[in-house]
Amino acid sequence: MPNFDGGGFGGGRPPPEPWHSFGLARALKNSAAGFAFGLRSERALRQEAVTLAVAIPAAFWISPDPLYRALLIASLLAVIVAELLNTAIEKVCDLVQPTPHPSVKAVKDMGSAAVLTAITASLLLWGVAFWQRLM
Repeated sequence: MPNFDGGGFGGGRPPPEPWHSFGLARALKNSAAGFAFGLRSERALRQEAVTLAVAIPAAFWISPDPLYRALLIASLLAVIVAELLNTAIEKVCDLVQPTPHPSVKAVKDMGSAAVLTAITASLLLWGVAFWQRLM
């Protein structure tokens, strides 16, 4: 029997339960709350979500290949991932350093650059797919 009297793991706390007992339902609830917060607070995320909703049917028109459609949709999901991460970075930066600071600006700019890179990659993929559809 492990000793939980303060010596060893966690200062008297029992070891954490295995990862699977965290609860998928709770994880999904937390993810949904984060996504909902992002949608409420970030206009860019709302625009990207609308773009995704419009693009899913468009992917079926552009390509008959299921793998290609999946890649088109995944590229837009990657933009949303980048936007969510950028939003999280910006919120933490604002919490840690509420006044303007050059280092915080650089961090926020890098997050923005990540979103721009994801958008560029997605536009490239969608552009090639659309071009192929027209040819």
